Amino acid sequence: MTANTNPAFKLLIAGRRRAGMSLVDHHHHILEQHGKMVLSLIASNPDHAPRRYAQNRVVDGTWRAGGPAGDPFALSRDFVTQVWFDNPAQAIDALSHPLYKANLQPDEDHFVDQATVVKLAVRERVLGQAATVCGPLKLFVFFSKAAAPSSADFASAWQQRGDALAASSAASLFQHYVQNQVMAKSGETPWVDGVDEFWVADRASAATLAQAVKAMMVTPLLAAGWLAPEADFHLVAEESLLFAGTATVTKPV
Repeated sequence: MTANTNPAFKLLIAGRRRAGMSLVDHHHHILEQHGKMVLSLIASNPDHAPRRYAQNRVVDGTWRAGGPAGDPFALSRDFVTQVWFDNPAQAIDALSHPLYKANLQPDEDHFVDQATVVKLAVRERVLGQAATVCGPLKLFVFFSKAAAPSSADFASAWQQRGDALAASSAASLFQHYVQNQVMAKSGETPWVDGVDEFWVADRASAATLAQAVKAMMVTPLLAAGWLAPEADFHLVAEESLLFAGTATVTKPV
């Protein structure tokens, strides 16, 4: 696979359902109600709306050791929403627009535990081109760098390991691979520094691939001092690409 840099700016939002809500009800609400509200906003106000929008409803995964008071990723996740914009300014404009404030933001309280939501601004690095049809599941692997390396040095080491994985026999386990580099604000320490994203055919492939990522990326990066100990975790999710820019594709819950 050949690595390409995609200039798109993306928000990756990882969250939990609100207290008292079942996972089935959460999945139904985020897709059938909130998702349709987002599509309505895009249709009525395209100049102040996302350029692309995907929901990923978590069906399996792990979380980090530690206490949730100091780390929101010490709690399980129920969804990963991805929202693409042209640039950070366009994202700020869309999220401050009156239509978002009046409609979408209030609805989030109906299905999201707002206190533990993590929003990550990321740049995509695409390894190879997407297949015409990607598998219905995605594997997300979250990485946090050790304290000593700079963000740039960590990103270089992480991307090199990603290139090695994409060139290995493990590439047969996925149809598409994107590395998401977290763009932290100056002086900010993000909860994670990189997120690998793989499209896979089924849960068995996701489980085998998670082991391959552990062996080929996590273990060597940890041994070389690039990764924080016990800071990596992964999620398996069902994707619905609700708005692809020119077409709408919905997958069932």
